[in-house]
Amino acid sequence: MTGHPGFDVRLARLASHRQLDVVDLSRSAGIPQHELRAVFDGAVPGPSLLRRLAPALRLHVADVFVIAEVVVPDDLAPLEEKAGWPGRFSA
Repeated sequence: MTGHPGFDVRLARLASHRQLDVVDLSRSAGIPQHELRAVFDGAVPGPSLLRRLAPALRLHVADVFVIAEVVVPDDLAPLEEKAGWPGRFSA
């Protein structure tokens, strides 16, 4: 059994689904093409890049952090402990 795809593969699929190539996504997100290409090639994206990608992909910022398997920053986390999926925050 193989592992799940990395963020580079997931990002490529999301961009393709939104009919965006690297140039379009770069322009929409305000990210230099060389930075975005590095992520498509497997570089780990930083929080700033993830925040800029979200609106270009028409996703919530917190969702992009989850897709990238990066810890969601406190300013994006639910305010209530019980918010989110059932049982997710239970002890």
